[in-house]
Amino acid sequence: LSNQIKFKNANSAMTLAGQDYVRLISGFFHVKKHQIKRHIIKYAFDIDLILV
Repeated sequence: LSNQIKFKNANSAMTLAGQDYVRLISGFFHVKKHQIKRHIIKYAFDIDLILV
């Protein structure tokens, strides 16, 4: 479920904010996937709230 939430928010951000956001998130996942999983989920929710 958490993965679906993350990717759902990431897709929304990609559409609205562009590929820079996606590259940033992809870089984070690639480097510290296990460390920042919770942080990314929180950040994705924050971005979703801002966009809404």
